[in-house]
Amino acid sequence: MPDVTLIGNTLNTMGGGERVTAHMLLTLEALGHDVTLMTWDSPDWDRIDRLFHDEIRLSNHVESAEPLGPDYVPLDRVGWSDALRWLERSRRIYRKTDLVVNSQGNTVPAYAHVSYVHFPTFALLHPALEEIAKHHLSAYVSSRKDEMMMRVRQPVYKSLMEHSAVVLANSHFTKSCLDKVVDAETSVLYPPVEAEDIIGVAESAGDRGNTVVTISHIRRDKRLEMIPEIAKKVEEAEFRVIGHIHDSDYHGELLRATEDIGVEDRVSFETGLDRVGLLRSIVEAKVYLHTMPYEHFGISPVEAMAAGLVPVVHRSGGPYRDMLDGKQGEYGYWYEGVQDAAERITGLLGDERLRESLSEKCVERSKMFDTGVFRERFSSYIDLALDGSR
Repeated sequence: MPDVTLIGNTLNTMGGGERVTAHMLLTLEALGHDVTLMTWDSPDWDRIDRLFHDEIRLSNHVESAEPLGPDYVPLDRVGWSDALRWLERSRRIYRKTDLVVNSQGNTVPAYAHVSYVHFPTFALLHPALEEIAKHHLSAYVSSRKDEMMMRVRQPVYKSLMEHSAVVLANSHFTKSCLDKVVDAETSVLYPPVEAEDIIGVAESAGDRGNTVVTISHIRRDKRLEMIPEIAKKVEEAEFRVIGHIHDSDYHGELLRATEDIGVEDRVSFETGLDRVGLLRSIVEAKVYLHTMPYEHFGISPVEAMAAGLVPVVHRSGGPYRDMLDGKQGEYGYWYEGVQDAAERITGLLGDERLRESLSEKCVERSKMFDTGVFRERFSSYIDLALDGSR
């Protein structure tokens, strides 16, 4: 069988992007390939196995793991000499390996036969992405140096992706952005979501309360400050925000805002829940509120749909385009502002027959994002890339 090198930035955090890498690894192994895993840092297998899955020890599926460093340094952290040294090493790996898969094509610069792109963040200064940059650029550029390095990186990443035989985007929204800045044929492969597992958990859950859940890292670009304002207009609901704190100052501002608006008894920010507690919170709720504009994909809304929650999302990005299919009232609702969102939530909580009908549709739609679908489609792209490399 062909030798495969799988490149990613890390597995240690086991977020959405890292789960893509993990399921790519499992799929390649199941196909019978000899896989070498290359990540930026050394895998902490105890932590990874604890975070990844209750029944699968990922460490048992890795025969060879190598660090990208010390030669690898992300282009946004170094000068040209170090970056060019890594790219040359990447070229050598590409030439001697039957197949190279880059699971983080937008953050790890590498020659690869298959490049998976979560979002072309390297091109946020491109005029075609100006509107999106208004919401996301501050997370990546905070100085003139950052801006200069992003301008330097853009043609490098663009060239590497155009060199790939297969370029995959995590959503139709991401594909539409990528097509504006990269001259390559792009296909959509949704990230793996354990939808079927969550459906099983939800089926055995009890009654739901008038609860609105948001799962999100607590940082400014998520626009969580909308939630206390929405809660003030939806007096019959409890709002729960669940996630890790990435910006403690912003977290403090959110807590003060709930007190100033007078909704501290109905809005909570829960930062210490494990996976079991998270799932329990989801299946006890009725509505999922997503506040981030231009979200690239959004695994949490899909998990919520699988659990039977009806999503209310901003009219932009992957949640709107890929999960709602751009439709109002078919698989959930989109909104454009605080008043709009409040009215949608109030309507759902006030009409149980409507909510249950939409809930059933959401559960069914979530299956198209399931892990099994990801693995099947990823396998077909691997076959395509191997045919092209022979």
